[in-house]
Amino acid sequence: MAGIDKFRDFTVMVENGSGCLFQPMSDDYTYVLTAKHVIEDCNSINIVRKTIKDGQIICETLEVIDQPFINPVADKDAAIIKIKRVNNLDYLLRVDDVFENKDEYYLCGYPNTRADDNDGYRHNKTTAQHQKESGHIEVELEKFVTYDDVVGQSGGGILKFDSGYYLIAGIQKQMSVDDKLEKLSRIDFMPLSFFDEIIENNLDSLARLYPSFIDSFLNLHDKIFILHDLPAKKDLIRNFLHGLAKDLCKEFTPKKILDAYNDSFVIGDKSLVHCEYLWISFLELLVFKQIHTQDQLTLAELKNIHKKCKLFFGKSKRWTDLAEKIFKADLSEIEKGGHLIVAALGDPKPTMVTLSSQIVCDICNVPIKEMTIHSTIQNPFEDYTIKHIYVIQAHIINNCTSFLNANAVNIHDILKKETNGIL
Repeated sequence: MAGIDKFRDFTVMVENGSGCLFQPMSDDYTYVLTAKHVIEDCNSINIVRKTIKDGQIICETLEVIDQPFINPVADKDAAIIKIKRVNNLDYLLRVDDVFENKDEYYLCGYPNTRADDNDGYRHNKTTAQHQKESGHIEVELEKFVTYDDVVGQSGGGILKFDSGYYLIAGIQKQMSVDDKLEKLSRIDFMPLSFFDEIIENNLDSLARLYPSFIDSFLNLHDKIFILHDLPAKKDLIRNFLHGLAKDLCKEFTPKKILDAYNDSFVIGDKSLVHCEYLWISFLELLVFKQIHTQDQLTLAELKNIHKKCKLFFGKSKRWTDLAEKIFKADLSEIEKGGHLIVAALGDPKPTMVTLSSQIVCDICNVPIKEMTIHSTIQNPFEDYTIKHIYVIQAHIINNCTSFLNANAVNIHDILKKETNGIL
């Protein structure tokens, strides 16, 4: 099951309404984001998740581990419920600009009209209309929908599927206007900023609305350098690289890097800054640099690393299509001879991993005078090299015979020699 059908995995029943699971920056618990009017006057909150396995509905009662946290502002109907951790939710990411692709979101929940159904789940396609003065966002549901149709979906997530990842824009509050006054199938939902306010007021008890790996690379270190096609010495090489990654995790975290560089790595949709693949790629780049550095890398070294090599991340079925956008980005840190490293959501393992200057010059139509480049650069199409992050793995795989005599003692020296000059 994939795509929009998987929205139900994030959707839960909360008392007589709905809610959405979200994994924050914590390894200890998970959130249910919902509307506070759904849980008003409830002494004990019942939360049920319904998933499908082998064609059968599986009902699971989720364990609440704290009193709900609510937004104290009367018109901000937001509530957070902490529950025992639910695994495999890190691929639901937050998005704060629903208007970029405003017609690709769905309201998900358990409407009362389906209360007698053993399943009861439903999602409705929406189209964002505008943001109100109150901060709520008004959206129109596809097809004709009345108040009675959506009762029970209050607290449900506004979700989107894109390139293997799932995005949440907010939580449903209510119909925009009473049916007696208007029949336009409009609902209001609360942006995630309403829930951020709850967290900021309770930082001793609540983690922020970002995936748990943002706080530590340790949650990603075993996902780097998969080396699927390496016929020999794969475990030896991977174990060594993962060991380097673990050491780097003591100094580097995505959060520290974001604090220093914000979302400058991301080309296009800025919600991708919390995408797992971005940080897997970043960790691979750090590990490569550590192979070729005598001293242990520190966060302060990033500035020097970027003089020679900087990662850019975007969404594209062909990573080469990102080249022109990268040349429109801020390249002022990167000196002459530096590498522009690309990681593309949608093209993680390309056959072509390097672009020649002739190809780059042919596909890019950005005037040099409009570029933000380092003072040492005269011709950016020749002075920079563009490579895909997979170039490291591809080189190891294509030169596998060079590692046949590798062992635990000499693997570092062999990797350093065989990958010298790639980046």
